[in-house]
Amino acid sequence: NIFPDHQTEEAGSSTVRRWRRMQIA
Repeated sequence: NIFPDHQTEEAGSSTVRRWRRMQIA
């Protein structure tokens, strides 16, 4: 994880979630 979970929630939850999905897939 490049971005901390707490930062993920604060900055662009939807954007980071999509990015994380691509990383997992």
